[in-house]
Formats: sequence, C-alpha cells, structure tokens
Amino acid sequence: MNPITKLWHSVKQFIQMRFPGGRLYALASLLGGTSFDYAAHARPRSNAIVVACINWICRTFPEAPLQVLDTSNGKDVPVPGHALEQLLRRPNDFYSGTLLWMATLADWVIDGNAYWLAVRSGVRQVVQLWWVPHSLIEPKWPDDGSEFISHYEYRPRSVPLRLEVDDVIHFRHGIDPENIRLGLSPLKALVREIYTDDAASNWTAAILRNLAVPGLVISPKSENAVMGEPAKDSIRKQIAARAGNDMRGGTLILDGAVSADIVSFSPEQLQLTDIRDIPEERITAALGIPAAVVGFGSGLQQTKVGATMHELREMAYENNIIPSQRLFAEEMNTQLLPNFADPDRFTLAFDLSRVRVLQDDQSELWKRAVGAFDGALLTRNQALAMVGREAVGPTGDVYKVGMQDIFLPAGTAGGKRAPGPHGNGRFSGKVLPPDDADRRQLERSMEDNLTEFFSGQLGRVLAEGGGD
Repeated sequence: MNPITKLWHSVKQFIQMRFPGGRLYALASLLGGTSFDYAAHARPRSNAIVVACINWICRTFPEAPLQVLDTSNGKDVPVPGHALEQLLRRPNDFYSGTLLWMATLADWVIDGNAYWLAVRSGVRQVVQLWWVPHSLIEPKWPDDGSEFISHYEYRPRSVPLRLEVDDVIHFRHGIDPENIRLGLSPLKALVREIYTDDAASNWTAAILRNLAVPGLVISPKSENAVMGEPAKDSIRKQIAARAGNDMRGGTLILDGAVSADIVSFSPEQLQLTDIRDIPEERITAALGIPAAVVGFGSGLQQTKVGATMHELREMAYENNIIPSQRLFAEEMNTQLLPNFADPDRFTLAFDLSRVRVLQDDQSELWKRAVGAFDGALLTRNQALAMVGREAVGPTGDVYKVGMQDIFLPAGTAGGKRAPGPHGNGRFSGKVLPPDDADRRQLERSMEDNLTEFFSGQLGRVLAEGGGD
C-alpha cells in the first residue's frame, strides 16, 4: 500500500469514527462479593463524612482566585480586568462566583459531573453562567454512535429541553468507563462505607432514643405463677410513669413477688469507634484529604506521630485542591475560554500565590533571608524582596562580607566595586569579582581595604599624640 493510500485510509477511519452507543457494564460489578444494592441505599449528600469533606473543599477552593494569563511571549503574564475573569467573579445577577463554585464542587465530588449553562446575548456572546444540578441534565448522542455528544437534555420540568453542546460547560471527574460521556466520582466505589457509617449512626441514635431493645424484663419469682395481661399492663405503666423519660433513675416499687432483669446496653457496649473510623479513613483518602484536616478523630492520631496540622493542610491542598483546580482550568480553557479569547494565546489558571497555607512560615522565611544576607548569598535588597519588603534603592545593593558590606553601584557590568578606605560610599576604584566569583577574593579585597583604613587611623592617632 502506497503512502497516499495509507494516509487516506487513516483519514477515512478518523472521519467514520464511532463511539459506544450505550452503557458498557453495570456499576454494581465494581462492588464485588455482594448482591445487596448499597448504591440504592447510600446517601452521600446527607452523610456526615462526605458533607464535612465537601464543606472543607468549598471553603478552601475559592481561596486561589482564577486569572487569565497571556502566554504569547512565552511567559504567563496576568491580564487584569479580563471579561472572562469578571464573568467568573459575577456569573449572574443572583449569586456570586464563590457560590457558583460551591454548588459545582458539591456535584463534582458526589457525582463526578458538574454543569454550567452559558446564557448568550443576541450576538452569541456569553453574558451569564448558571449552575445546573447534575440530576436535571445529561448528555445525549445518536444511537449509531456517530457523534460523541449531540446535545444535552435539561429537565427542569416534565418536558425536557434541548441544550446545544456549545451552551453547556461540562466538568467531569475523569471518564466513567460505564459511560464515557460522563465523569465518575471516587465516592461511587465507597457506597458500602457510606452506608456503613449511616447505619452505625442510625443504630446508635435508635439505642439512645428508645434503647432499641427492652430495658427491663419483669417476670414472676415463683416458677408456677402466671402473670395476666391486666397485671402486665399495670407494671408496664408504672415503669413508664415512674422510671421513664425525666424520671429515669427514680425508685420503683412493684406489687407482688417479681424479678427485674436489665438487658439493655452499657455505654461501653455502645462504642462503635473502630467501625466508624474505617469509613472516615477511606472516604477522606479517596478525596485526598487527611481526616484530621476536617476534624475527624481517626486522623488526629497522625498529629501525634510528627505530622503537624500545617503539613496536613499542605497535603490536602496538594492531593485535592491543586489537582482539582488544574482540571477545572483545563476544561474551561477547552469549553469556555474560546468564547472570549484565542486559546492559543491565553490560558486560565488559579493564582496559588495568595493561598496562605502554601506560603512559607514568616518566621522561617525571615530566618532564611537574614541567613542568606549574612552569608553573602543575597544583597540587602534581594533579602528584603524575599520577605516582601520594598527595596531601599542603590544603597541596598550590597553583599555582606566579613564585618562590612560590599557596595554594588548600578550599571556595574557583572562586577562589584569596593567601598573607599573610609566606608563613606565613595569608590576606591577597585572592581571586585562578579557574584559567582570565589569568596576568598572578596575577603582579600576587604582585608586590603580594612588594612588601609586602620593604617590611616593609626597614623592620625600618632600624629595627634605627638608621636608618643
């Protein structure tokens, strides 16, 4: 086959590409070893562990603002006041960009899919963005698989509405192998853990509410005695009235020879700590958030073996927030940015420089800056810039060598001029080596200047003292 024919066949196969027309397999196959449908009974949106993680993500994610960058010159240069940046800050007249992100993140974590609806003006410019609950929208495609997604179906009421692909921004958490048009939340593989945590919580609440089992068993002491129904009802009412609710712990006296056996649980028997720790650990691990960051006891043990809360929060940022922001930015670059700018020239990115937990500890930063200046690795101005202070002008372009500073006048091409013999800012004319030169040469130059300075001082002292 000649090259032209081979190229044509490749192009033809690409043009005729077909996509799966339906679901590939059932999600239940991911949960091996059981026939119980945990997914039908688990409620991630109301589970305490999932909600705690989502709340942390929603509070933390907006801390890094989204910005438009100009990459045309090979550098990422921020474009202040860009139209897309303003739209993301105020997506519509009814809620802010922060609320838009909070709703989006909740859907993305729980379902693996989140949707925005782009409202356009008469000239097809995107002027508003609206969050659409994932339960009300889904992608559609031809039965023959000739298109990956032909449109989206939106069901705010009983009659579905058709939305064009260009008017929907669809965020996916990866790709669902069951349906390659959708994303897949890692929580889908944790429905057993979610169900277990809810079941343990319900069981504990039932025990505390009504003991869930009889608290007392009243029986006649005599083996041959038979207690009639009227006697049973009388005793039951006495117990409820005198030893129930607010009367718990009171003295109860019953008529007749009866025995009372306690069959309820003690507080120690109600402990479900180990059982409830497992869902906490696995759910937080799947979301990339150390359990201690969201306040769970199962994760607080890590802080007792050397990991500080600052380190755990950094870990949560690196495992959850930053990868999520990168994914969201890439999807917006693909689906939203082309409506506002050339995607080959501009890009969207989250500005992590404003995230407090990712910044160096200020005391450690100052120690490093001072140490770098004392070690002649940085000039005074460079050390000031390191701690976020303004430069002090040309007088700050000095390296500290020995007990004095070496002045670097502006415009010195790669070299440094030593101060005059009296350290008064006038130059001796001696050019010291550039920044990467050997330190000993700097020290020798300083030694010569100091020798000259102290020799002059000694001469003046002797002259003033009459040579004594």
